Formats: sequence, structure tokens, C-alpha cells
Amino acid sequence: MPIREIFNHGVNHLGKQPQAVWEMDISGINLQVERFGNSCQYTGIKIKKGEKEVYELSRNDEERTELFFGNPVRKYNGNQDCFIEYLAGAVAKETGENFKAKLDPKFEKQYQEFFQKILKL
Repeated sequence: MPIREIFNHGVNHLGKQPQAVWEMDISGINLQVERFGNSCQYTGIKIKKGEKEVYELSRNDEERTELFFGNPVRKYNGNQDCFIEYLAGAVAKETGENFKAKLDPKFEKQYQEFFQKILKL
């Protein structure tokens, strides 16, 4: 199974520990996805390959910031598809599911490049 839930605590008001964790197997690699906040609204998402943090999405009200390898790459307002949806599309492609993220071509190309770097780690 490409995505497997490890645990889901529902509510985590402290914000320092993940509220939920999943394992994602994609293109032969294993990624750990950690969601912070609570089941109604997230405050952040981190993706790790092994012990190395490769991606972070932080949320502050309407502003979102994406970081790859600790470096800020994209900042935007509101709900827009991001690297998480890009990965979901890659999993769907591998499993034959019908899902396509609605990404700006510029960001999709950028996400492809970052994903290739993650694969090479």
C-alpha cells in the first residue's frame, strides 16, 4: 500500500508533536509525512526521508510557506495545491488512480526538480 497511517491523535494543542503520521512509498522510496495541528485544521506538515527533513509547509492564518531542505521556496495565501498534492498525483499515477493536482506549470516543474533531489538522497 503506497500510503499507510502510522497514528492519528486527533487533537494536539501543543503543536510540538505531530498530530498524525503517515508513511508514503513512492518511486521506490519511503517518506514519512507528519501533520501538526488538529484534525480540523493543520498548522504545518513535514516530510522526512529517513531522518532528514526534506519539506515543510507552515500555515499562519491564510499565509502558507513551503520550504525544501530548510530553504523557503514559495509563499502564498489561501488554499492552493502544493507539493503535497504533487506527491499525491505521483502516487495516483503509480497506483492507477484518477487524480491530477491543479498546479501552475511553473510550480509543477519546480516540484519535479525537488522530487528528483529527494529521490537521489
